[in-house]
Amino acid sequence: MDLEENSWQATLWQHPSLMQRMAFVARVPTLINAILLAALLTRRKLARSRQMAQTNADAIATQTASVRVQPLREMRLRDLLRIAETIGELPQVTQVQIRTADGQIPADHWSPRSGWRHGSTSGWK
Repeated sequence: MDLEENSWQATLWQHPSLMQRMAFVARVPTLINAILLAALLTRRKLARSRQMAQTNADAIATQTASVRVQPLREMRLRDLLRIAETIGELPQVTQVQIRTADGQIPADHWSPRSGWRHGSTSGWK
């Protein structure tokens, strides 16, 4: 019984009509173009998103640098911590570090939204 039910399907698959062949030939290039277009648009969107994120990060870093000059020069640690916390509260910021010229870190702020702290790779909390 299985053979009889599958025989018409097997015959149809093995011996397609001219219309079926033409439909297949017409659809394959369209399908390939759709896949390539989706891949190209996704790649462009990701590149644009990365560029926007980098531009945003650069703007935040520039603003932070301009605000922290005087407190850093006078080593006012409380002001530096307040600046780091304020910048760290921005939704797209996960960490703020204010460093001196010799590499010391007088202010360091980690956002609780980041899901990890100080090198931990445990993932989201």
